[in-house]
Amino acid sequence: MQSLIAKHDLKNKVELGGVFCMGKCDTGVSVTVDKAYHSVQPENVEAFFKEAVLKKLA
Repeated sequence: MQSLIAKHDLKNKVELGGVFCMGKCDTGVSVTVDKAYHSVQPENVEAFFKEAVLKKLA
């Protein structure tokens, strides 16, 4: 996520923070975008970023 934020020069538009657990640990890595939870895996992180982040900022 950090590299995608940097690649698209979004450091001033996207806040990235880490927490130990968001209560959704059974679904893998959880990410919130506008308070909606998403499960992200290494193989789908770029597609997720494009759909959930870049489209919202366009």
